[in-house]
Amino acid sequence: MRLILKFKVGDFMYKTKQKNALIEFLKENSCNAYTSKQLCRIFENSISKATIYRLIDYYFENKVINRFFNSTLNTFEYKYIEDINECNTMLHSKCNKCGKIFHLKNTLIESNFKIDFNNSIIYGICSECL
Repeated sequence: MRLILKFKVGDFMYKTKQKNALIEFLKENSCNAYTSKQLCRIFENSISKATIYRLIDYYFENKVINRFFNSTLNTFEYKYIEDINECNTMLHSKCNKCGKIFHLKNTLIESNFKIDFNNSIIYGICSECL
């Protein structure tokens, strides 16, 4: 299945290879998260920085990508959302070695504290990197 996004400017809908290239890249690398600077470097020869920042905002607002704050880098990282329902109900974990992001399955948390699953991330080492 190929994802093609259309953007509306005034009354005109348009799509470009550059816009689809960004979301296709994030989709194909959905186990990883990228900073806006990393995405600008990856696409430096094909997509302008302004377009990348605009698309990141658009995709985040429309729940196509999720963002996590990386306190080590002091910036947000962005990841393609494969299943919005799963992302909204599970904690996320990120491997410190390979950088992959996983959902923590079968996690039951009982408390009087409402967790923001969209902004949750726990750091550790995945089973593939142990």
